[in-house]
Amino acid sequence: MKLKLKPFARVAAFAVYAVLFGEVFLRLFDPQPILPRYVTAAPWGVRMNTPNSSYRQWTPEVDVQVTINGQGMRADHDFPESKPPNLCRVALLGDSYFIGFESSFEDSFAHRLEADLRKAGLASEVLNFAVSGHGTAEMLLTFDGYARKFSPDLVVAEWHGSDWQDNVRSGLFQVKDGHLQRLAATYLPATKIQAIFLGSPTYRWMAENSQFYNAVRDYTARLVKRVLVAVRGRPPAGGADGDNEDASPAAAQVDLSIALIQELRRHVEEANARFIMVDVPRRLNRQKFESSFAQLLAQLTGDPAFISPVSAFEMAAGPETKLYTEKGNYHLTSLGNRLLADLVAEKIATGPWADKCKFRVTDVD
Repeated sequence: MKLKLKPFARVAAFAVYAVLFGEVFLRLFDPQPILPRYVTAAPWGVRMNTPNSSYRQWTPEVDVQVTINGQGMRADHDFPESKPPNLCRVALLGDSYFIGFESSFEDSFAHRLEADLRKAGLASEVLNFAVSGHGTAEMLLTFDGYARKFSPDLVVAEWHGSDWQDNVRSGLFQVKDGHLQRLAATYLPATKIQAIFLGSPTYRWMAENSQFYNAVRDYTARLVKRVLVAVRGRPPAGGADGDNEDASPAAAQVDLSIALIQELRRHVEEANARFIMVDVPRRLNRQKFESSFAQLLAQLTGDPAFISPVSAFEMAAGPETKLYTEKGNYHLTSLGNRLLADLVAEKIATGPWADKCKFRVTDVD
């Protein structure tokens, strides 16, 4: 028996050595971001943030704690489902940019938006339903299945260049004969596996501390995303990773995304709320940015409901100014979040949605 076990022991010893060597090598010569995200299956068929979870995100630029409340939102408290009187409630739908990855809670877009609205004298609260990896299709199901129960007055949805692929990859909808059709009841990639792993303290420690593990996980995730897009749509143009923007989406991707945006807006307005969509621009370099609205129909982006911060970003940019992180997953920095929140708050206070946020701070009981 000893002779039979010896080869397996050697393989196990070599595996342990390889992992330890990889960990030490990366920490010394190529530090890798540690950006765990904990998601679970939601009753409405897509992913949601794991309630009551808290985890650390670290890169060579940032060291922050992400805390999720008992309702799956990034917040420091829970919210009553029934909206308090004399209050404007704003619901955010988006992905990791809106949830505020690589940012402290105080520096996140959601927190800054609420602070800006209150600074303008508007009695408002922001509920953050954003989930890392969500595209427009998942935002639509999240609104219908969850966010609308909180009676929001405004719904601010995010649009990013990765949404072209996210909407195809989910396989939830298709456009056929000019009409949006539901294809699948759910899109819950790897949630069952992660639920099992999260029960292990060893896994949680690796997810929040091991650079080698995170490097392998991120590479594998990008590979799987590329395969799903290739099977359900077309591969990303220019060899871009599945997490990145597709600068030249196929016509089918454009048709699907536009149909989903229009459907989401229709559902929001039927719920007696106002719809806003916010552009997270594509970063070309520290001083130049490209609107992610570029491939959408002109009649959509010409609508005041579609807000792009490109001009504000380029006015604030400089050779030494970072609006996006550069050693992690290229999320907005504290300054980037502040500029975006300032712009959206100003539009809410002065735009055609002002009637929905008419209550003053002094009106709140």
